Amino acid sequence: MRQRAGAAGLRGSEGLLILVGLPPRLPLAAVAVGFAACGFPEYAVEEDPLAVLARICSDGAVSGAETGVDCGGSCPPCAENEPCLAARDCLTLRCEAGVCQAPGCEDGIKNGAESDRDCGGQCQARCETDATCGVAADCASGVCKGAVCVAPTCGDQTRNGDETGVDCGGSCAGCGSGMTCATDRDCASGKCVQLVCVAQPCTDGVRDGDESDVDCGGKDCAPCPSTASCNEDADCASASCGKTLHCADSQCDDGIFNGDETDVDCGGAECRGCAELGRCQSGSDCQTDVCQSGRCVPAAATGQPISQAGWSGKASQSFAGDKPSDVFDGDSTSIWSTGAVQQPGMSFELDFGELRAFYSIEVECSVQSDAAASMDVYLWQSGEPGAPVRTHVVGFPETSIQFATPQVARYLRLVLTESKSAWWCIGELNLYR
Repeated sequence: MRQRAGAAGLRGSEGLLILVGLPPRLPLAAVAVGFAACGFPEYAVEEDPLAVLARICSDGAVSGAETGVDCGGSCPPCAENEPCLAARDCLTLRCEAGVCQAPGCEDGIKNGAESDRDCGGQCQARCETDATCGVAADCASGVCKGAVCVAPTCGDQTRNGDETGVDCGGSCAGCGSGMTCATDRDCASGKCVQLVCVAQPCTDGVRDGDESDVDCGGKDCAPCPSTASCNEDADCASASCGKTLHCADSQCDDGIFNGDETDVDCGGAECRGCAELGRCQSGSDCQTDVCQSGRCVPAAATGQPISQAGWSGKASQSFAGDKPSDVFDGDSTSIWSTGAVQQPGMSFELDFGELRAFYSIEVECSVQSDAAASMDVYLWQSGEPGAPVRTHVVGFPETSIQFATPQVARYLRLVLTESKSAWWCIGELNLYR
């Protein structure tokens, strides 16, 4: 009997090759065990490198090249307060004193939900011209085109620059009647009254034309203040013409978006905070005290799954009988697959039906060999996506993509970035708060 490669080989009475004394974990290289004295050929045992990596990254211990438990190194990046050696070991790309740090809006790094370095997303600072953006709210100009913030113009359908109204006032053409102004030169009529452009007849001190009260209301004059006469809601600054046909004060329960509210009956200085995904300008407008990308979002992750009701999907290609809806039917045994070997550019896209706020995405496929070799992850709210929020994510049988700050998106797209001699499949995809 001979021993090779640290293992003992015994040939039983039936010619069965028995291996004993193997170490608990094989190296990635093939392990050969041979028995030259017995005249047997060399046998090679090789374990799939992806399977080895998947095991290392899910064994509940710091192993392999990991810097934390099942994270860092060759495994998915680590969360905040986990050990690290380099920026790439951290979800936030911020490693200091050997520990992953929370993203910050002054750390000089594009991380968290920022659309560019220290601006956009969860940061109060808006991004300047030529910076990367995902939505208009990321930009100081309020205009995001082709995932880039662009400079204000007088035809971008956005109030920006020195404009007092949308594409008018300031250095643009004068604004029409009823639009906001700062000085007379902001108005096409040359008359700005109480910060509103008015036609000249709206300053004669007489109720005439179609005015609902003296010099206010109607299609040409400024909206009327509270208690003034009105014929319809549009005649009033509060957008509320009461039953007595007098303009009412703005209220936090009138079902109207008015006053300084950031959404209907919520936000601003007087009304209660807005619920999740309500519009906001700052954290004080939200019940959670957190405003991101112009929407109220959860203050911390809860792990609560988000309903898949109303979702729809599409794929660049599908195996006969497989449907994109198999990915969100709650049944992991029904899977979608490409029916062809993985190639860069293959994609799978979901429409959540409405904006959703979430901290993590989980992608699962029960056919381990058909997990994605590598993919980019895109999230966006409307139009077309900007830059990916995650790049070259390795598709383990169960892939958890976690974010340090909540994401607000309606659409998700997964795009393969590497080839692999196996199909691509997804059994279930879930979002978690």
